[in-house]
Amino acid sequence: MDKPRIFVLGIDGGSWNLIDRFISNGSLPNFKKLKEKGAWGNLISSLPPVTYPAWKCYSTGKNPAKFGVFAWVGIDFGKNRMEVYDSRDFKSKEIWDYLGEAGYSCGVINMPSTFPPKKINGFMVGDILSHMNMVFTYPPGLKKELIRSGYKIRPDYEFTLGFFEKALPEFKKTIKSQFDLALKKMPSTDFMHLTIFHTDQAQHFLWNFMDDEKSPYKGYLEEVWKEMDLNLGRLLKKLPKDTYLIIMSDHGFCMQKNVFYINKWLENEGYLVSKKDPVSLLSRLGINKERILIAVNALGAKGIIKSILPKKILEFYRRVPTKQNNIGVMGATASINWEKSKVISVGEGPIYINKNVVRTKKEYNQIRSELIKKLEGIKSPLTNGKAIKKVYKKEDIYSGEFYEKAPDLLALWEEGCEIRGYITQQKSCWAYDNQWKAHHKREGIFAFYGGG
Repeated sequence: MDKPRIFVLGIDGGSWNLIDRFISNGSLPNFKKLKEKGAWGNLISSLPPVTYPAWKCYSTGKNPAKFGVFAWVGIDFGKNRMEVYDSRDFKSKEIWDYLGEAGYSCGVINMPSTFPPKKINGFMVGDILSHMNMVFTYPPGLKKELIRSGYKIRPDYEFTLGFFEKALPEFKKTIKSQFDLALKKMPSTDFMHLTIFHTDQAQHFLWNFMDDEKSPYKGYLEEVWKEMDLNLGRLLKKLPKDTYLIIMSDHGFCMQKNVFYINKWLENEGYLVSKKDPVSLLSRLGINKERILIAVNALGAKGIIKSILPKKILEFYRRVPTKQNNIGVMGATASINWEKSKVISVGEGPIYINKNVVRTKKEYNQIRSELIKKLEGIKSPLTNGKAIKKVYKKEDIYSGEFYEKAPDLLALWEEGCEIRGYITQQKSCWAYDNQWKAHHKREGIFAFYGGG
């Protein structure tokens, strides 16, 4: 064996508590084989345990302050706006860059934070932010091959808004098509990385149905994992003797018990000041995100529409309220009074102090101390347990050239609680009736198999 090869299978949201449940009832024989004949254990995710920045922490081997992205969304206080990140915002070499420089060929498929794709010594296929009518591959000519083969970036339907029956076969097709590509390219690639992202989405929407005997969707999540196991079996059969298989996730999963609207809490406590966005008046006309998505999903055209609409219209759509009259964090820019707000969160943990308003070090330190004490003392009215496990100061968890860009505080939630960055018109900062039925926990999966 002149040089061993590596195949990394990334399973977004992979969690042993769920996998073991399906192993025990005989549904996942190949995952069972993996655990019996390989080495495995818990993976401890990044802070926060979210897709961005977790996958990039893996591929760079660095903490977020060394590549410049701390969550899906950041804040630009120079322009008083939320900013949504893509691959161009990550400023660091990755494992495939170093391997390519050493002469190894690499393939990267569907890892979150890889759109637009970049040049590597091999090929790269962009993540779920891309679409078939975009340039989503490197080299660009690979796109034609993928279209001919039936490759799918995402399902045409998702597990939301009443499209469960149509979504299940679409999820299976998407998973299979991504494995098909990886298996086809594996013999000519020294280092292969494949991420299956839609396990995460399925778990968010289907988790609670597993124990609901009356639900027609009771077995849906298990079916998604059976498809994963089927394709893992294909991979194990074709895995060359000189190839090591690494399986990992970016975080784990658990049942969601409640949602904490942190920006509403900040507003109630006097740290954030919101304002009426004219777009929010659409709710009075009965126009909301759910109704728009139902129409789009009925056409099976969500990805297509997203890819062809001008940026200004997409930004407008993000400002459209939900039926609960909430504005998602990506559309929250116009709903925040930036000249008066001292503290703003993007949800999922990061908390930023607005230094255009908080101008002295004394006030900055005072606000941080207040926030830590208050947030760590919050109890959920549903569980009467802590909602926030710990609040970290930036200097305790971040180091690197992008340190100044880092959030001033990072709140890590207790299992079962989601920290959401919505701007909401409701008085309470808590919600229970939420489309997501499960949320992230820090303990993910790691397994090592093969190599002869």
